[in-house]
Amino acid sequence: MTVLVCGYEQTCPRLKGDKMKARERWTENLKCSRCGKVGEAKLSRAEIYAFLMGDNETSVDFLPDGFSPIREASFIYFNCVDCQVRAIVSAMS
Repeated sequence: MTVLVCGYEQTCPRLKGDKMKARERWTENLKCSRCGKVGEAKLSRAEIYAFLMGDNETSVDFLPDGFSPIREASFIYFNCVDCQVRAIVSAMS
């Protein structure tokens, strides 16, 4: 499939149907401000071409024990399951 982005034609690899194979991946450090529990969540989302085609959902690929994801609109937050407080997040690459 060829798409036009910023005036340039780009060919995009396909996985299945209209889903694109390339994904942006990152790690977020989680820490509970109450009990001090820590963990690393791994997330991903479609790269620019698939994003422009409508695949704009962020996926939680790995979630450490003791944390749960909370989706609000297009954002994902993480809660400590023991304390029920929102985790402090710092992004890694």
